[in-house]
Amino acid sequence: TGKALSFDGANDYVDHGAINPQSGVWSFLATIKSSDTTTASVISNPIFTRDNYYVVFGVNSGKLAAAYYNGGWVTQTFSDDIVSNDSYNRISYEYDVTNETCKGYLNGVLLSSITFNPESILDFNRIGSASADKLNGVLSNLQIWQADLTDSDYLFDYNNPNLLAID
Repeated sequence: TGKALSFDGANDYVDHGAINPQSGVWSFLATIKSSDTTTASVISNPIFTRDNYYVVFGVNSGKLAAAYYNGGWVTQTFSDDIVSNDSYNRISYEYDVTNETCKGYLNGVLLSSITFNPESILDFNRIGSASADKLNGVLSNLQIWQADLTDSDYLFDYNNPNLLAID
C-alpha cells in the first residue's frame, strides 16, 4: 500500500502480458484518482484495455463505462453516478464472458449490469491507455481475478484497501 502509478494523460501506460478471458467470470478492480473524468470520448480515462483498442473499461463523461468495437463503437455507462475528479474512487468491473454481461461497481456498490458482447477476440494487455485516450491521474491497488466475486466481496474490497478482495 502507499504506492501508485502516475499517468500524465499524454503518453504514460503500462503494457503487461495478455490476460485472455475467453470463458468464465473475470473481475478487474483498481483505485483511481483522475484530474479529468469529464472528458467525453469513447473512453476518456481507460483503465483496462486491449492495445488495438477493441475493448475498454474506464471512465467516460464522469461515469463508469465499458466500450467495445463491433464495426462501430458501443459505449455503455453503468449509471448516472459520477466518478469524482481529484478524489479516490474504487472502480470494479465483473465481466462474465460466457453470459456476455458486465457489472460495474463504484466504491463497493453495484451500479448495474449491462449486456457486453464484443465480437473481437478479447484480451487485456494495457493499463492506462487506449489508442489516443490516456488516463490522467493515479492508479493503485490493482487486482485482476478469474473469479465470480459476490457483492459483499466488492464492498469488503472497498472498505479494506490493504487486503485482497478475496481475503
